[in-house]
Amino acid sequence: MPALPAPEAGMSTSEFFDAEAARYDASYEGGDWAGRFLRLRLEAALRALGDGPGDVLDAGMGGGRLVAELDARDWTVSGVDSSAEMVGLARKRLPKLADRLREADLGALPFAAGSFDAVVVTGALEYVGDLARGLGELARVLRPGGRAVLSFPNYRSAHALWRRFALYPAARLAKRVLPLSRPAPMRPLHPISPREFEEALAGTGFRVVARRPIGPQLLYEVAK
Repeated sequence: MPALPAPEAGMSTSEFFDAEAARYDASYEGGDWAGRFLRLRLEAALRALGDGPGDVLDAGMGGGRLVAELDARDWTVSGVDSSAEMVGLARKRLPKLADRLREADLGALPFAAGSFDAVVVTGALEYVGDLARGLGELARVLRPGGRAVLSFPNYRSAHALWRRFALYPAARLAKRVLPLSRPAPMRPLHPISPREFEEALAGTGFRVVARRPIGPQLLYEVAK
């Protein structure tokens, strides 16, 4: 995904994404590598989910671009994001769904158990403070036999290793030396291997059905 900057000292993750909301949402339309990747990931998630009907949750919905596509494919969509600015963008994009697009943390979803036939999380699990809790919440809100489509960075890929050990340290050094307008890139919260991520999925009752690379990330189809 795009190289997001790191939160300033004392800034929460939601405050950080509030500050980056417009920039991140606009990157979907860019002609650069980041824009192409975001569109590719969105299209892959749509193919994995297929068409509705059914109840689906987009957790970490950002500006609501995937929500809009799911709504057009006859899903009954709900969405959450921890950033108020992201929620505002999503509601502006889809005013008819405004009451179904809510500000909430992925680690404490405001839905009853078994509320959804499917959940989708793209570009968000890597920013959840407690990964096991977040996965547990996704499993909780899924109905028996429900399925999930989840993306997670492949931190063992050549691209991820280059960013983590070459690009990002250089950017942080430049930030200390030069008066740059943006903070340095964010350090990964959970730099775990694909195998460790899959073990975390299994620990919350998920079974991996399919896994495919999408740029520097892996897209998982899992069943409960």
